Amino acid sequence: MKKDLLNVKVIGRGCDKYFELLGIVQKAFRNRKEMVTIEEVNNEKEISRLGIRQMPALLVDGRMVVQGTAFEAGMVMNALKEM
Repeated sequence: MKKDLLNVKVIGRGCDKYFELLGIVQKAFRNRKEMVTIEEVNNEKEISRLGIRQMPALLVDGRMVVQGTAFEAGMVMNALKEM
């Protein structure tokens, strides 16, 4: 049984790839807004606390989905659809 509310964190420092990843996430959940909270994490202390070493990164319910700049939109969309 899936949780009713997903906690999604898009983590980065505002580079182009960060905004690309954020756009992919927003698009993926456009029709499911009531089922997800999307949080942008840009604070260095929070990034360090989460143990993120490569950015941008995407966490869904604490699970790493993407880390680093080598991601494809289709791969991210497919991973998010399975959530």
